[in-house]
Parts: sequence; C-alpha cells; structure tokens
Amino acid sequence: MNPINLFYTDEVSPYVRVGRERWTPRATRYLASKDALALAIRRVSALAGHRTPDTLGEWAVTVVVSRRTRRRYDLDNVVKAVMDAANRIVWEDDAQVREIIARKGPSGADHLAVRFAPTEGSPVA
Repeated sequence: MNPINLFYTDEVSPYVRVGRERWTPRATRYLASKDALALAIRRVSALAGHRTPDTLGEWAVTVVVSRRTRRRYDLDNVVKAVMDAANRIVWEDDAQVREIIARKGPSGADHLAVRFAPTEGSPVA
C-alpha cells in the first residue's frame, strides 16, 4: 500500500476531552476542526488508492505542525487530533499505530504535514 501524504493549511484545533462539555466553544471548535481534517484525510487517502480502513496492518505516522499564533500549545494534543481524524479512514482504530514522530515547525503560518505509512512487515505494506 502506498503511503498517504497530507499537507493541510487550515488551523488544527488541539484535542480536548469532549464528554459533558460537548457544547463549549473549545469542544465545538475541536470537533469542527477534526471533521474538516478527516475530510482532507479521506480525499488524500482516495488519491493514494486507499479505499477502506485497514483492519490488520500497523502504521507509522509523521506529523509536523506549524501555527500562525505564538501562543503555546501541546504538540501531543495536535497529534491526538490527527489520530482521531484518521480513525475509520486510514485504519480502523489508532491502536494500530506502531510509531509516531512529531515535531513543531516554525511559527508564522498554519500548516500541518502528515505522512501515514504502513510499517515494515505489516500485511498492508
């Protein structure tokens, strides 16, 4: 299977626990951001020839995040948003991810670069 590469230029809202606070501004912003990101992942997945979520393989994910704002943010919460958005598109569940590489890029513009790749020896590789 081909790797899936995404270059996304909209802001990605970091993960927030939704629970009972589902309708708070932060939760609403996160859910809308996750849905938009999922749509972009679905589009690039189809272009890479990936039609259905993988149920057996293991995946490696590389994430580089740049934000326009200089406000601090937790990188792990942005990665969690990416992982949640890819569920049932790239893989069935993010428990199939074996490796994650993530880093913050320079500030100045909102963009996210993500590479989803089957791991070596995975049934989908």
